[in-house]
Amino acid sequence: MIENGEETTLVGGQAVLEGVMMRSPHAWGVAVRKENGEIVTHKEPLEKPSERKKWLGWPLVRGLVTLGQAMTLGYRALQYSVNVALEDAQKEVAPEKRIEFKGPLMYANLFFSFAFMIVMYKFIPYGVSKETETIDYDELDRLAREHNPKMIVAGASAYSRLIDFPRMAAIAKAVGALFFVDMAHIAGLVAGGMHPSPVPHADFVSTTTHKTLRGPRGGLVLCKTQFAKELDRITFPGTQGGPLMHIIAAKAVCLKEAADPGFSEYAKQIVANARRLAAEISKAGFRIVTGGTDNHLFLIDLYSRGVTGKDAQPALDRAGITVNKNSIPFDPTPPMTAGGIRLGTPAVTTRGMREADMERIAAWIAEVLSHLGDAGRERRIRAEVAEFASQYPLYNRRWEFTPSLAGSPGAAR
Repeated sequence: MIENGEETTLVGGQAVLEGVMMRSPHAWGVAVRKENGEIVTHKEPLEKPSERKKWLGWPLVRGLVTLGQAMTLGYRALQYSVNVALEDAQKEVAPEKRIEFKGPLMYANLFFSFAFMIVMYKFIPYGVSKETETIDYDELDRLAREHNPKMIVAGASAYSRLIDFPRMAAIAKAVGALFFVDMAHIAGLVAGGMHPSPVPHADFVSTTTHKTLRGPRGGLVLCKTQFAKELDRITFPGTQGGPLMHIIAAKAVCLKEAADPGFSEYAKQIVANARRLAAEISKAGFRIVTGGTDNHLFLIDLYSRGVTGKDAQPALDRAGITVNKNSIPFDPTPPMTAGGIRLGTPAVTTRGMREADMERIAAWIAEVLSHLGDAGRERRIRAEVAEFASQYPLYNRRWEFTPSLAGSPGAAR
């Protein structure tokens, strides 16, 4: 929202830790936002760049799609085909009445609907170990040999440990299954070298671009070259309308930023902040699921303290800190109640916060959770949060900004 030449955020976004602890999405860099509003939004290419007859007169549009593809391949450095025209990352596999594995469902959150897939496919979920709360690869191997699936799917939205992609690929290969990874949450960490890449091991890799990649709302899919033609065909005109050229332009910019050397520092800081935040909340007496984190997020077990995510989320909202309720492994409560909350650090990292700031945020979270329903305490903390957050503005002015942690113009102070 622009007001008297100054850019402000709706609903006091500068004054609260909006998105501070909430999974992966957060503020785009200014360069990405600029492309998202560019004039190419008026163009709608209906063919691939190589189909010259349909692209004549649109050299910029053709170049943007090619650039987006090149940047995607460049920072992952593998011989893959890529489709950057997706409005969201889609799992495009022809329907078959065979078994697919999807997991670990114990780390799913409420934002993802499996309705379409449940109708089209049969799923056999694999889970996590009760002892470690990490993926039970032995169980996955046993289930794969028992059910002989067509595909094994990996990916999570609230899993705080590294995923062993080589081991999962080996399990898939042993039973003749395709291996598909959705790395939406960790794509920015993969680009920054803070999480092992699934690309060398998977047949298909999908991702959104608006989470840790810090790009526009959208997605892309990479696949091995033998699947590329069919993937393109069933994407458009199979399941999707015309591509959004301004989004493709913004994707190209965010991928360029991800290829910059400074992006690895951003990814490194995300993980450092998450680890410090988890450690400080643990010191305050709260159990962290899996005992910590290797990536950008983690879960707090509240059920063990007689609290639910349904109670904790609005309490923290009132204190100016945004989190979301989330199921925990072997959660005895219904998903809409949830035995925990999910926290993440990409947004605060982009705003310029460091480990020392995580200590302060952890103290606020622990105080609210330890005194649920204390309205006076919530108001005091909200005022403190507002003063603190004002030191880390999302954008000072629309076109006057300083470099972000990624080393390019954008989102930080």
